[in-house]
Amino acid sequence: MMRLLCLLFAAAVACGPVQDAPEALESESSQLGPSIPLCTGADAPGYCHNRDVVYYDGRIWTGETDAPVFHGAMLVRDGKVVTVGTIAQVEAAAGPLRHNVRLWGRVVLPGLVDAHSHVAMLAKKDWTVGAHPSTWAPGPGPTLADITVLVGTRAATAPPGEPIVFFYGAGLYSQLRAAGLTARAYLDGLTTSNPVYGLEWSGHAQAVNSTALLESGLRDFQPDPYGGWTGRDSLGRHNGILQEFAVLAAVESLSSRISNDEYIQQHDAYDVGGLSKGITTTADFVFVYRDIRGEYIHERMSRPAAMVPVCIITSAGKLCAPGPDGVVRRKVFADGTHVASSALVSLPYLNPSAMPDGFPTNTGLGIRNLTDAQFRWALDDTLTRNGLLAVHAIGDAGVEQTLRLLEERPDVDWSERVTIEHGDMANPGQVARAAALGIRWVQNGTHLALLPPMMVAANEPALYAHAEPMRSLLDAGVRLALGTDAFGSDPTDTSVAVSPNPWLDIMLTAVHPYFPHEAIAVGQALGAYTREAARSRLLPRQGTLAPGKDATFFLPSSDPFAATPDVLPGITSCLTVVSGAREWLDRSCFGATGGAQ
Repeated sequence: MMRLLCLLFAAAVACGPVQDAPEALESESSQLGPSIPLCTGADAPGYCHNRDVVYYDGRIWTGETDAPVFHGAMLVRDGKVVTVGTIAQVEAAAGPLRHNVRLWGRVVLPGLVDAHSHVAMLAKKDWTVGAHPSTWAPGPGPTLADITVLVGTRAATAPPGEPIVFFYGAGLYSQLRAAGLTARAYLDGLTTSNPVYGLEWSGHAQAVNSTALLESGLRDFQPDPYGGWTGRDSLGRHNGILQEFAVLAAVESLSSRISNDEYIQQHDAYDVGGLSKGITTTADFVFVYRDIRGEYIHERMSRPAAMVPVCIITSAGKLCAPGPDGVVRRKVFADGTHVASSALVSLPYLNPSAMPDGFPTNTGLGIRNLTDAQFRWALDDTLTRNGLLAVHAIGDAGVEQTLRLLEERPDVDWSERVTIEHGDMANPGQVARAAALGIRWVQNGTHLALLPPMMVAANEPALYAHAEPMRSLLDAGVRLALGTDAFGSDPTDTSVAVSPNPWLDIMLTAVHPYFPHEAIAVGQALGAYTREAARSRLLPRQGTLAPGKDATFFLPSSDPFAATPDVLPGITSCLTVVSGAREWLDRSCFGATGGAQ
């Protein structure tokens, strides 16, 4: 039977016989190249029960330190790591019934943990017109003339009531100002038969027509929602621009048109795409739909544990529910982003005409999304019900508010309770204070390429002279985690990757294109994407291959420690194992005998 399994699943690594007595590993046959045996996991066949799995002839990086220190062998029992060391050490610890897996000298890494992502797609491919922002961000995006053609052409053929969606950048705001138009009036001039949703590529704002406002339940003269801001014309009516949590009604209106089955399929595709690159767990910051719907979708995925939900506090006093593991993970937003000049900064933005019109709350310094009282409530809830509070803060003033309120409570150990998400414009003094507080910092490699050009165009040099700290964080003793900050896309849209590429992130941290003095080593980036990412999301069984941890790991297609930066984005996973069970296998990585090609 085992011989048959070896033949059926032939590919990744050598499959030695299941043994009833210890035998030297070196004597294993290497003529076959089957997959990891299905000896662990919920679907384990009975004859594999209680048999150890010995992985040998590998270069196993446990992730316990950033240094490229490798071990030759690993023992797995019941989906958990028992020991890692030399072949002799592992063989001595293995039981009499075992299965031996030869790794053919390949590097083994702990499964990557994407510490910050937004998995659900915002819109269907069939609704969307124009280029995806991955082709032009952080540039200004489509012009008014472009949008007129894109939306007008689709409106001429789209069934009445079908959404029309386009992505835009900062250029839309300045062009509307120059034309003396509100977004609502401009888009109404293109069509009122269809709801039009312009999605700012940051995810923090939208430009909509009257039809979209109506179907989203947004009415003139309504007060702004908690943590959100609606643009107003001179009479106080909606001008069609929604910022921060004001977008939620429109986002949920769009997502309500996408069925649960479609979302489950999309989440599964996102997960498979991640597994193919070594991502085994994703922290999903849910905002496209209500939390209860997200729970329903996650539970019905092929691999429900792939997603760890992070609840966003979107209303005053909202008590986020615990995740499946009983841990409450919650998020607040201290400020916005640079696209709409809404990141909260300490010196005025250079070009007020680039800001969206109709937002008196932005006095030229960005937008403060939370009052101190609202922020303190979230901190108190974290202390009362435990778990995590992730704080989005991009501008230096947003970071300052976060640190100041944490420092108000010197009696509290915030180290395992609060993370700063992004912190792109933090100054050296703030980095030192974060280190003193012991909090983790979660950054995204793509920010290192996307935000600096906008900072240079929009901010005083004093604000971005120390921007995008990475090496400075580590040098100061701040624990750094990494995530993609990606948005999911319609899996039927083959022009857009169905899931993010963490290796692009790792490459960007290793070169730091605009501030190369802040670049970090690949080993440090991998530590941030494994050990520290897991700790930042309170996932104690993940992140390393230390004894007692889940046997969750992958074999990268190239050795990242030896790869040049240009090679890193092309790395994929040849084999991904989660809690001892194989979840992904790329047969093309291996030769006919199971060894490396």
